[in-house]
Amino acid sequence: MAKKNINKIKSELEEAKAKVIALEAEQKLAEETLQKEIGKIYTQIQFKKDKNLSYEEVLSKLKSELTLVKEEEKEQRLAAKKAREEAKQNEANTQDFSVENHQN
Repeated sequence: MAKKNINKIKSELEEAKAKVIALEAEQKLAEETLQKEIGKIYTQIQFKKDKNLSYEEVLSKLKSELTLVKEEEKEQRLAAKKAREEAKQNEANTQDFSVENHQN
């Protein structure tokens, strides 16, 4: 009986895994569809603001903006990393000082 339960559980698990894969694919497709819709709306807004823009110019502006955002994120990560390292170093120095005081 236990073997039957194990086989049933394995079968259900495989079905669940297949369902997860199908749902992930469906989610990815839905996200891609939304991204396209967002892109269309954004482009329409840009063209309404400046009727002389081309698609290439809109794309170029978006790429430039994305590059700036990525650079800002990188700077923030580096600053946070530096702050963590400094805090860790300060903690190590504090512990070293405490050990020296206890020895004296």
